[in-house]
Amino acid sequence: MTAKPSLFGRLLGTHNLAPSQPLRANFSLIAQEASGKTVFLKTLIKELAHDLPSGLGFGSSDPLQERANIRETMITLQGLRQHGQMTTVHVTDLNFYVYKGTRKTIEVATHEVIGQVLTMTEPDSPAEQLKLYDDYKARLLSSPALLVGIPMPTAHPTEIELERWHDKMRTVRAYLRLALEKRPTNDKVAVALVLFKADVGFADLQEAKAQASDELLKNALRPLVNTLLDSEQVDEAVIAPVTAFGWGNARQLEPKTQQEREDIQNGQRDAEWILPEKASIRPFNIIPLLIFTILAQMGNRLVSAKQDAELVEVCRRLRSDLDQLPRWLVPVKGNLL
Repeated sequence: MTAKPSLFGRLLGTHNLAPSQPLRANFSLIAQEASGKTVFLKTLIKELAHDLPSGLGFGSSDPLQERANIRETMITLQGLRQHGQMTTVHVTDLNFYVYKGTRKTIEVATHEVIGQVLTMTEPDSPAEQLKLYDDYKARLLSSPALLVGIPMPTAHPTEIELERWHDKMRTVRAYLRLALEKRPTNDKVAVALVLFKADVGFADLQEAKAQASDELLKNALRPLVNTLLDSEQVDEAVIAPVTAFGWGNARQLEPKTQQEREDIQNGQRDAEWILPEKASIRPFNIIPLLIFTILAQMGNRLVSAKQDAELVEVCRRLRSDLDQLPRWLVPVKGNLL
């Protein structure tokens, strides 16, 4: 049996030397409210300031937008230290480039979803709410990459906590199926099962990996994993635990009322988390997840489009960066990893 060639093996001999316009790499989020998705996106904006080991960098083409990103990051960190992340009212749109020097090689874009669209929209919802739902469905169906997010389960959840966690997984699975079932089989999509707030239940990465092995994570996420394995549309998939605050940084926000305290203790309400006053965020696995999301979309498109040699080299460098950065990506499907 002939071995399946690697992603970048398929790029050899397919390029020419003519420069091209940046390829576009979109991704969409499937995540409920209070899952950690908004802090994840805000932290991603901050992480884009750092160049990769290969020398590639990220950024906006507009200096004014870069200043807006810096200001937004400062406001976000201040809020996380004072009251945690507030409920999303205005969505975060991201649009930036992978730069090689001054050359914009890949454009990356996403559009955040308000989590309540997933959990509070019903057939008899107001027309405005249903319009948000329809728009969201359309984005999912056209997105070449999906980040399906739920909070990472703790090592020893109560029965009620485990029941609520499975309810969240059931909800995002329904949207994942929706995003996949109406695609043509040749319309390939990459999927990452993102476990937000990985630091909440574990002191550090070593403890997390010791108590949540790769196989345990696959088994815990079995309904989602099975959906990906049996979908002809999914060609690359991983599980990615992430932390926005950093290991050991999150502190539980004191409940405002006794009722809130009891609801949290009984597993009826999610606890809120804040960043200590003088702590600096130390995100983990966010940039490796971003690189995977980009590379998983590039392979087939580069081959079919016969893109220029420089862009092929950028993808090779991104692959090298993925190998060098600390990461926790559990392969589910495909050959990228």
